[in-house]
Amino acid sequence: MKTLLAVVALLLTATGCGGKASAPIGAACKDSGDCASSSYCATNYPGGYCSMTCTGRPSTCPSGSLCARVSPDTAECYSTCSANSDCRSGYGCFSITGSSQAICLPL
Repeated sequence: MKTLLAVVALLLTATGCGGKASAPIGAACKDSGDCASSSYCATNYPGGYCSMTCTGRPSTCPSGSLCARVSPDTAECYSTCSANSDCRSGYGCFSITGSSQAICLPL
């Protein structure tokens, strides 16, 4: 019985049962539990959008994402891209005013 319990515990740990998901910035989501630690699911985007608040500085977002202001008081991390093919289905690559980088946003 102890062996069976150990195997079940190992499988639960390996599959991440009960843990935080690891979907990166820009990934589709249904709720914040789908996104990586410290991020949330912005459900106002089609299919949801894993994001996190940032300070307005690029270095405050994880690798592969960029901090962009969405209002005078709010900045969020968005997935970076070079072409539409870098973005998930239904999203395109849009240039950021005043930056040489671009982010994935709904088409």
